[in-house]
Amino acid sequence: MNGHENAVNEHIEYLKGTDTYRQYKKLTEYTGMEASQAFFSELDKEIEKIEALEGSLYTQEGKNAAIREKTQELADKHYSEGDQHANQYNQIVMDLNKSLEKKLAADNDMSEFEANKRLLRNTEYQGKVKNELMFARSGRQVLEILSDMVNKVEVTENKAFGRYLLNNLYLFSEQMDKIGAEGNERALLAGNLANNKSKLENLVLSKPDRAYKAMQEEIKNKWASGGASNQLIKMRIERIMNKYK
Repeated sequence: MNGHENAVNEHIEYLKGTDTYRQYKKLTEYTGMEASQAFFSELDKEIEKIEALEGSLYTQEGKNAAIREKTQELADKHYSEGDQHANQYNQIVMDLNKSLEKKLAADNDMSEFEANKRLLRNTEYQGKVKNELMFARSGRQVLEILSDMVNKVEVTENKAFGRYLLNNLYLFSEQMDKIGAEGNERALLAGNLANNKSKLENLVLSKPDRAYKAMQEEIKNKWASGGASNQLIKMRIERIMNKYK
């Protein structure tokens, strides 16, 4: 586990004991293989029971037929369960994302006057950032502008401007695209953006907000399907059907 992962986990652990954390833990406990594992376990027990049948009524041919039938029956059941588990997982991701967005929305409890005031201020910040970036002609100049702005946030303790920068770091990437920066400059930008993002988060976000941000980043690309589990079930079916012809 690298330093970044340790920091993310540390932030998220701050929420331990909350409903938000409990939702998140449900995601970390999901492997996507629950249905196939349950299928394997149940099928092994059924095969063992059928194979143990004794008496003249139970021919090997009859047992094989019973095993094939039971295999398909259990497969149909667990295919459905795999899809259900994936749907439940995806619903938790969507609900948690909405919850985190709401918790991080700074304007939730603002009056209309306050919201309009913030909108005007952010428009001014946007103009300031874009005007300075407009004169950048190299990747190094883009990075210098970003670093200068982050340093000003630290010196002046202007958290409003810091929040604006944190939410609009894409503007610096866009300027890199416009000037056609590539290669080492792009790699340098990626590292610089990550460092300044971390610095801004420490300057302007509360501990809960940093935790919400870390969790939001952690789950942003999470999505599940029953495909992997179902594929394992299909592979086991093929082996069983060949073995018990």
